[in-house]
Amino acid sequence: QSTWGNRFKPKMVHFEGTPLLCSLMLFRIFLAVFVVRTYFNPDEFWQSLEVAHRMVFGYGHLTWEWQPDMALRGYAHPLLFAIPFWLLKVLHLDSPEMIVVVPRVIQGAMASLADYYVYGFAKRLFTLESARWTLFCQLSCWFVGYCMVR
Repeated sequence: QSTWGNRFKPKMVHFEGTPLLCSLMLFRIFLAVFVVRTYFNPDEFWQSLEVAHRMVFGYGHLTWEWQPDMALRGYAHPLLFAIPFWLLKVLHLDSPEMIVVVPRVIQGAMASLADYYVYGFAKRLFTLESARWTLFCQLSCWFVGYCMVR
């Protein structure tokens, strides 16, 4: 079997581990909370945060896709935010500031996981040097940084 075929065999992959992941998390969460202060698409709110807010707090606007007679959307993505909103509510930490910051932290953490696994995928398919350049390109692209933390 060719070397190329061996690259796609399932195996455990060890990247640089916790220091790399923590660095990526700090970077993406910083971008999400302090740098990216705008929105790219209104559905960032209408299809996730607004739905999660309504699930937990009982009020908020639902677009036509969420109306009971339509029910076109699933609840998997809004649940990513509804669970932390519920925890904030139960712990009486549900201030407007926290309702704004917590989803940004979640999105930043998810973006950092994507970065980490892009790096690991490149390392698995190619070389360590290629993986490092891939991660550099991923982290230095302004559009990726702007969109991934939403």
